[in-house]
Amino acid sequence: MARVQYDKGGTQWINLDELNVLELCDVVWAKMGRRYPWWPAQVMWEIGVDRGHEAHASGHDTMVEFLGEHTVAWVHTKSTSNFEEHYTEYSKLLSNNKKLFGFSRNLVQPALEEGMTLHKEHVARQAKVAV
Repeated sequence: MARVQYDKGGTQWINLDELNVLELCDVVWAKMGRRYPWWPAQVMWEIGVDRGHEAHASGHDTMVEFLGEHTVAWVHTKSTSNFEEHYTEYSKLLSNNKKLFGFSRNLVQPALEEGMTLHKEHVARQAKVAV
């Protein structure tokens, strides 16, 4: 369990065992709903930061930008997955699907390339900070 402090006051207890703990700029696989495919995305808001007037966003939601098409959406942290760990599986599914609900087929390769580039840059930045 961790206590999350919000910028405009208030706190909330979140069970970290049930959530993916995401950081700003992490590259992840994100999924909007059952019909949508897993898609490369970059975290734009961490859990626990103020979400302004977004009434639908809760402490378990994270704002991501879907790479390749650059749309933004709130997704539940349970609808995100580690980018590197699932790259082979999800990239193969994207590349082999004839129909992609909600996404343009011609954006698959650019999204995968952008995701891998951003992921490598983020890992390199984290390694420099750790030293």
